Amino acid sequence: MTGERSDGVAALRRWVADTLGGEVTSWRRLAEGNSRSLWFAGTGSDEAVLRVDAEDGPLSGTELTLHREAAVYRALGGTGVLAPRLLAVDVERQAMLLTRVPGSAAWTDQVLDGLLRELGRLHSVDARRLDLPGFDRCARGDLDLWARIAAARIDPPSPLVDLAFTVLREHFPGEPERLVLCHGDAGPGNVMHENGTVTALLDWEFAHFGDPVDDLAWVTARAVLYGLDLPGFAERVREHYEPAAGLTVEDGRLAYWQAVALLRNLVSCHAAVANPVRGRDRLVHLMLIPALERLVIDALARLEGVELAPTPTPEGPADLPGGDVLREVAAGFDTILRALTDAEARSRAKRMRILLGQLARTWTLAPGIARADAAAEPACDRAGRLQQLADAAERRLALFPRSAVMARAELASMPREAVR
Repeated sequence: MTGERSDGVAALRRWVADTLGGEVTSWRRLAEGNSRSLWFAGTGSDEAVLRVDAEDGPLSGTELTLHREAAVYRALGGTGVLAPRLLAVDVERQAMLLTRVPGSAAWTDQVLDGLLRELGRLHSVDARRLDLPGFDRCARGDLDLWARIAAARIDPPSPLVDLAFTVLREHFPGEPERLVLCHGDAGPGNVMHENGTVTALLDWEFAHFGDPVDDLAWVTARAVLYGLDLPGFAERVREHYEPAAGLTVEDGRLAYWQAVALLRNLVSCHAAVANPVRGRDRLVHLMLIPALERLVIDALARLEGVELAPTPTPEGPADLPGGDVLREVAAGFDTILRALTDAEARSRAKRMRILLGQLARTWTLAPGIARADAAAEPACDRAGRLQQLADAAERRLALFPRSAVMARAELASMPREAVR
């Protein structure tokens, strides 16, 4: 740890001590998100959650500021919505302190019912009474916000992302009958529970005013990213969400907002990969991008009514120079893993082993993929362009077969015949 970083952590500890009114006796680093770092910090029996924007994340410096998130916690106070309570915000240190919520974030099928009820409760809150200055009070506003983030953070620009925003603007289904505050990242990993009973929704970094179906779309998108099924999703939405929200879900709107949710995830991943900060682990984002690209393309094709043709399977030579070395390095990662004691280092090394193992088996396809990409002249019509992008995404997935499993996953839906 550098002296500068050590001094910053020491200053944070002093601020936490002053805020909680006692000496900090527990201090544990948890994780780094897209723009926030996370600690558990305690004074005796009191333990809080510290979220810090180190100003080096891929979404740092965008409109999704820590203070925007803090404003959401303030606005939700007294509404009955299950969310951590804001204890303090420090402008200079770009930090905020929240109550620690009891429970586990581990996902079970039982949690889905409670999550749907809690989203219904959130969406029943009168959005007009929430004090959130600077928030766009329209569903279209969040799509435009993410387009601005993509333009500022993705370098070089992604042709697929640019096309996706164009298609989504053209197919915008109109403002909802009821504008609500959306959590913006609801689903597995962001809900705490005790024995299946929800205790809080976490990480309101992406919260915005929007279409209530937006949050349901996020639940289905996060389930795909986590490799989870949502059995009986439509029936459970009708049983648990709709009565709590006082709304009926339309399948057409769900399909649209699923495309938006997938695109937001893709933008976040591209922004992380483009982030020049040394030492930041971008392996997860690199693993997700090929699958997300294919999922976004399929969602756009459905909106456009385009039927995509299968992509020819890439072929390559039996081996390339250096293949034996790459395979040896991949095999040797087990030895490195056994020697690592730091949990974060072990987790990162496991991801490296997965990627290396895949590339050791598939990298002979890379020259043919590069030739196919270079030979493709951009199509003039929308259907042709979607097909080209689908083919390019499929070629990338050939290099990362584990990502291909995610790319083939089907998002949960609300069949029209199931709508009241």
